[in-house]
Amino acid sequence: MGADAWVVTATSVLLSVGFLGAFLRASKGAARLTLTEQSIADADASWAPRIRKAIRRGSITLAFQPIVSVRTGAVAHYEVLARMVADDGTLIDAAEFIPTAERCGLVSRLDRLVVDAALVCLARAHATGARAGYSINLSGLSLCDTSTIEHITKAIATSGVDPSALTFEITETAAIANLSQARRSMQTLRDMGCRFALDDFGKGLSSFTYLRYLPVDALKIDGAFLRNFHTDPVNQAMVRAMTDLARTLGLETIAECVEDPASMKTLRALGVGYAQGNYLGRPSIGTRRPNVSLAEPAHAPRTTQTLEVHLPERTPCELIEFVAFLDDLDRQLRGMRDAGQLPASQVTRPDEFDHLVADLVGRVRAQASEALAAGDRFVRLRLPLTRRLVELVAWTEPRIQTLVGLSETGAVPAEWERSLTMMAEVFEAVRAQLPRPVALSHVPTRWAG
Repeated sequence: MGADAWVVTATSVLLSVGFLGAFLRASKGAARLTLTEQSIADADASWAPRIRKAIRRGSITLAFQPIVSVRTGAVAHYEVLARMVADDGTLIDAAEFIPTAERCGLVSRLDRLVVDAALVCLARAHATGARAGYSINLSGLSLCDTSTIEHITKAIATSGVDPSALTFEITETAAIANLSQARRSMQTLRDMGCRFALDDFGKGLSSFTYLRYLPVDALKIDGAFLRNFHTDPVNQAMVRAMTDLARTLGLETIAECVEDPASMKTLRALGVGYAQGNYLGRPSIGTRRPNVSLAEPAHAPRTTQTLEVHLPERTPCELIEFVAFLDDLDRQLRGMRDAGQLPASQVTRPDEFDHLVADLVGRVRAQASEALAAGDRFVRLRLPLTRRLVELVAWTEPRIQTLVGLSETGAVPAEWERSLTMMAEVFEAVRAQLPRPVALSHVPTRWAG
């Protein structure tokens, strides 16, 4: 057995044997609550409508907490934390509503919104010269959902953000629910340059076992081990063992819930790399959102005129979901055409529009994400006024109405109706803003309805 292998084995034995007693000691005095199935069901019945309402109204905002270098004190990352804005304006911690979101199948929608908004914030921060990265929590359901991972990879690719500035935080329980799919999703994002941190490390008895199976770059040491840290030799021994294990595996270490300078001094002596906690900086709203404008997409058509399209009934969250629907719409429509379920005239878009559609989708996603990050309740779209846009409106509008009608008869999936209705609203709002001299009758008849 090589020296490195011996260190890993010995450390793993130490941690496995000593973990439970140390963790229970660290947790002593914490509130304990046994949840019955009925109490969970009651909580879900209360929270689920509030979560759906928050998504619909755009009442999800972001908070940012610094993660600093233990050695230098410099901010290396910010953890991105979701907050729900209550009706009275107070902020609700994610721990209050995420468990229900996971049980009710809403958490992937929240994860997509948070990632989209975080990318906008990070792009704006980097535009000012800031170099700190973001750490974003990702649920197990999202990690194992291929459509969510595709959404995230596409959002990163179009954001202009360097993927190496992104760390996704996952928990052991999130990853082991579907280990093989979790590994594939993690590798997909790591191949782009993103990093992964295993959150709450040491909280589960099998944390150490799964280290060899999960492609992570950092361990976040559970905050239970940081309670009374500078005076508790057992907690110090556990953190030292976890740090030694991480160092052997080539992983970074981040201590959570650091609350005093004495703990920082002890962490420095133990060789822990980074720390996070209220002593170092409380989560704050908007501090990583500098007041700069998003850069226009590199492929945006040049124009001196801009349409201001106000959508007073549509929140940023709804528009972000709508764009995700658009991303998949072309593929599904072509599949229905090939199966003979829709006539080709209702599906096949002229090639001349492909570039414009990609540009518009990118603009709507960016501006909706920016509005979400800014805490705006509604969205005012800014679109370049070009002849091609006028032509696209003329070609698309009657086809949307046809698809809305088909959804009402069951000819296309019923779940499309809401997104198709929103699409009709957007195009009608755009059409209403078109200046009169640019008449739709100028559109070539080969593209007419």
